[in-house]
Amino acid sequence: MCAWLSKNPIDVTNWALLNNAARESHCAESGVLRGAVERVPESSNTQEDGTHISAREVLEHFVRCGFNVTCDILHTACAFGSLECIKYLKKAVPCCDFEQWKDFKRPNGEVNQIMHVAAQEGHVEVLKYLYDNDCDFSVEDAEQCLDLAENRKPKRAENSALVIEWIKQTDEWRESQVYDLTEPEVQ
Repeated sequence: MCAWLSKNPIDVTNWALLNNAARESHCAESGVLRGAVERVPESSNTQEDGTHISAREVLEHFVRCGFNVTCDILHTACAFGSLECIKYLKKAVPCCDFEQWKDFKRPNGEVNQIMHVAAQEGHVEVLKYLYDNDCDFSVEDAEQCLDLAENRKPKRAENSALVIEWIKQTDEWRESQVYDLTEPEVQ
């Protein structure tokens, strides 16, 4: 909770760690890291002196404290549109450097879906960053991302129109359309 909403999450975390807060369980660490990435906007958690501690700063602190960061946290950052956290994770945490993922799969062997989740949640700036930094994005991914942006349930993401527009400008999307036009009709 302190990572997500606190006005001073770093001091609260340091106090908790100094007082032997349990963090052995993967669930506890994962929850703390997710809370940092999902950190609420500045207006809700600014200190009395006007300073705001960003999600990236909180995440950096947890990494310095030795929390076990997995690529699941990168996935969460993509879902929440935390671009600064994504940039930090890619640079500072080896398992989150998606350019190094073999066979386009996450280090744990799961299929790389970070662009899909960013598209579904309407985070066009995240999509652009991932794309510009060689995240896996195939013709099939372009089609799936467009479908996710267009058909999000229960409602469309706030920036889905921007996501749709961006996807349709990619070479992968254009290639998918050429392929669709050249396939023979089945009768």
